[in-house]
Amino acid sequence: MGRSTEVQQGAEFKTDGKRTEEHQDQLRRFRRAATIAVLAWPFFGLVDWYMIQFVTPGRLWFCLALRGLGLLALLIAVMQTFGRKDPSSRKMRIVDASVSSFLTILIAVSSSELGGIASPVSVGVVLVIAARGFVFTDHWKRGILPVGMVVLSFPITLIGMAMFKPEIAAQFADSQVVAAFLLNLIFITATGAIAVAGSHLVWTLRRQLYQSRALGRYKLKKRIGAGGMGEIWLAHHNALRRDVAVKILRPENVGDPRAIARFEREVRATSELVHPNTVRVFDYGVTNDGLWYYAMELLQGSDLHAEVSRRGPFPPARAALLIGQACRALSEAHSRGIIHRDLKPENLFLTNIVGQGEFIKILDFGLAKLMDTRTESQEGLTQVGWAVGTPQWVSPEVMLGEDADVRSDIYGLGAILYFLLCAQSPYGEHEISKVMRAHRKETPKRPSIRISQPVHARLEDVVMHCLEKDPNKRFQSASELEVALEAAMRPEAPTQIMGPNQERPWKRERAESSAPTDERKHPDPRST
Repeated sequence: MGRSTEVQQGAEFKTDGKRTEEHQDQLRRFRRAATIAVLAWPFFGLVDWYMIQFVTPGRLWFCLALRGLGLLALLIAVMQTFGRKDPSSRKMRIVDASVSSFLTILIAVSSSELGGIASPVSVGVVLVIAARGFVFTDHWKRGILPVGMVVLSFPITLIGMAMFKPEIAAQFADSQVVAAFLLNLIFITATGAIAVAGSHLVWTLRRQLYQSRALGRYKLKKRIGAGGMGEIWLAHHNALRRDVAVKILRPENVGDPRAIARFEREVRATSELVHPNTVRVFDYGVTNDGLWYYAMELLQGSDLHAEVSRRGPFPPARAALLIGQACRALSEAHSRGIIHRDLKPENLFLTNIVGQGEFIKILDFGLAKLMDTRTESQEGLTQVGWAVGTPQWVSPEVMLGEDADVRSDIYGLGAILYFLLCAQSPYGEHEISKVMRAHRKETPKRPSIRISQPVHARLEDVVMHCLEKDPNKRFQSASELEVALEAAMRPEAPTQIMGPNQERPWKRERAESSAPTDERKHPDPRST
């Protein structure tokens, strides 16, 4: 498969293929610091006014214009970090170094206006360095370059200003003023050195903390994924001497009874399932300090969303094979009264099994509905009329807040199959409100029309049957969908698009599909 990754939850947690705990923490701090800077930077215009009124003459409009440029740079930084797609670690560092250096240049230009090379406005550079040190905790080799750029930007800018402003050039000829300038520069350089050293120390301590953290018998190595309710860590089981994936309930949710109930429900739902196409759960528990967790198999590969993003649409036979595997796993879940409700490409993980080839694993039963227990509204886990799932893939009835059943998962599988064939979701990546409205009221374009290329007609017919608005018109079970996929990919199957009143072959085989999975003999779709 090329490069390997561990279990991941969602495309929003990828950074050059893999998120690290350090990057996620830095991203959160960067967003917070950039937002604060956007609010605080304009208030330093009061400092400019004070300097002009009581310390040294200058042009207030010029200083305020510089403040405006700085505010624009900060707004761009905020938009880069709060965009639809999270920035990679590399991009975030480029934004950091660029904005920090630009702000320092503006402070230097402002100093040339308000007192020259010895202006007290130079203290602003110290604030920029300190703010950056709060955000980034790095090894000194990575921190010295951006901090060095900030430190050097101040004197270089003032030296450059001397070429255009005679009064600044005259100050460089005054030994007393130069001494004051050098003193300011010493303080700025010392602040930069302390910031680099302090950042390195915090980075070292955090690394030691990551390496030493343990949950019961599991030693945590690094975080490899996260979601709304939990985090997934790469961990090592010392007794078994093997790596596993450990999902941990977020600390802020530990005191929430509903979050704990959801987490326990996910563990219970997943641990009951033994089908090889469902991720295996080994163990679960709670630490002495109240941290809930469970351990599952560590997978090598990538989710279907990442695979399509990297390689484009799947060949029909490959898509049908993989969705057929997912059908088998869901057949077991449905037979045990478990509805997944959050089927999406990110929750279908593509790995390789020795002797089996490509293999699908269904992940994340965090939104699963247990049909053989009390309803969620009785348990207090959801509110009546509250929709669950991911908008691009959720069924119309769930979108309306109605109860999900087996056919809701069938809709989700159909949407994923559509995505595999087209590299697009049935209703695109538009605003959530538009996607929700489309699921309820619009019929998606057939895959062949969507991509303006021929698509296997029988398989396309299966996709559209899964995406019927009325659950009664869809396949009524995962086994029935599996039979339809196999029938569609048989070499002798007709290729023409079927009419609306034409009997579907999977209906003729429904009696066979209702038999237990181990009593049926399925032709291997890979042979086609």
